[in-house]
Amino acid sequence: MKERKMRMKKSTTNFNVDKLPKLVNSLTDILNDSLPKSTFGLLSTAEQIGDNILVGNRWLIVAVDKANYNIIDNFNGNLVHQGLARLQTAISIITLLNKNPDSNITRIKILQSVDQGYLRCLTDIYTYKLIIKQTQDLDKKNMIQCRLDDKLHKLSEIKQQLFKLYC
Repeated sequence: MKERKMRMKKSTTNFNVDKLPKLVNSLTDILNDSLPKSTFGLLSTAEQIGDNILVGNRWLIVAVDKANYNIIDNFNGNLVHQGLARLQTAISIITLLNKNPDSNITRIKILQSVDQGYLRCLTDIYTYKLIIKQTQDLDKKNMIQCRLDDKLHKLSEIKQQLFKLYC
């Protein structure tokens, strides 16, 4: 009986294992240089540094207060935007800056102005609730309650505008 020799077919996908670390390094360099252009892609690169969030190894979102966020360009240390009321607004601005900052300037300004309207509504609501709680005059309470209802309605409209503007 003849013994058959098993032949190993040489695969074309085999490559030199010594080149693997160089390949891994070049791939990580490519991935680090390219930033994702979508909001979810940017959020996947986010890191928490203390109370701040570093997005895409470039943009630092600094939480000043509960409803006050600043965006700092980590490459040159410049303050890009300040006084944003919502974290989602800051993330959307960063997304627009990563996509194409020159063509998105007007959209960023609109987003920032609507966000400021949101912040004004929040402060008015807080003030009206405080006045209602502290005052004894029934007529004044009714008047402030009407203002409060108006601001709550305006706040819901502003939220709808913001969700339409978000990336």
